[in-house]
Amino acid sequence: MVLFEYMASISNVLPASEARNNFYTMLDEVNTKLKTFTITLRGKVKAILISPDELESWRETLEIMADEKLVKDIRKSQSEVKRGKFITEEKLLKELGINPKDLD
Repeated sequence: MVLFEYMASISNVLPASEARNNFYTMLDEVNTKLKTFTITLRGKVKAILISPDELESWRETLEIMADEKLVKDIRKSQSEVKRGKFITEEKLLKELGINPKDLD
């Protein structure tokens, strides 16, 4: 439920009757202006209208967050970066003998 509560807080909330009357405008705004709409019926959230790209982004985020090993690896990497334990792309390419121009 946290996901829906978050999305409701950042979206335009409309009763179903108003959403029905403005459906095509809402579709346009969702896809061109990246807006999100929460649709209610009798005061309760019944649907959320978001762009397909945003939905895919949420799905990918949830997949990552559900993978405990991946989350652990990400946190470890973030900690290593804070401690300066990383190599820059420039230095890596130099060590591997790769000219950055060859990657274009």
